[in-house]
Amino acid sequence: MKHATFGIAGIILLVAGLAVAPARVHASPGAQSPPAPHERHCVANVAPAGVNLSNWNPDVRCFDTFSEAISAATGGRVNLPPDFHAGDLTPELLDSLLAASPPPASTGATPAFSTVVGIDWEYINFQGITYTWTTDHTAGCTDGTNYITPSMPSGWDNIVSSARGYQGCNTYIHYEDPSYGGAQINCDGGSKCATMGVMDNQTSSERWQP
Repeated sequence: MKHATFGIAGIILLVAGLAVAPARVHASPGAQSPPAPHERHCVANVAPAGVNLSNWNPDVRCFDTFSEAISAATGGRVNLPPDFHAGDLTPELLDSLLAASPPPASTGATPAFSTVVGIDWEYINFQGITYTWTTDHTAGCTDGTNYITPSMPSGWDNIVSSARGYQGCNTYIHYEDPSYGGAQINCDGGSKCATMGVMDNQTSSERWQP
């Protein structure tokens, strides 16, 4: 049996994640229902591997629509129709939309926009509420940078049923236990994790790699 315990390193993610929608009750994988009328789609800044998470601020923000969440995640560069289906946002489509909207000029050390490295979905086949993970590192995983979250945000432990990696993060690992333990599934930027088999509703920590 799994226990909802979290390492000290994940405290910041948990505290900041209090704004996330409450945990939702899941049916069996073959009987998952459509998302509720009032969805919540959240965005958080994930930590590069090796960073001291006790000082990390994930800057969690939540929105009523996926379109609003992606606009926030990309610093306003990508503005989708309000009724856009989140599952249709492939890495290829996101790259093309970003290419059509040059990044704004940065006025300091931190870029004026974020880079999407992964999206988790509540239900199989990229449906339901979403959690979008971003980084201030504009290259994402394309330059070999890895990212980690040793525990899941509030409301998202044992929730993920499908996932995709973005911006070169084609090794998007979901672990059964906090701090990268237990069973795991290796997701990519395609449809490999449209369903997650024995890892359905089991994710308690994640890692992003090229």
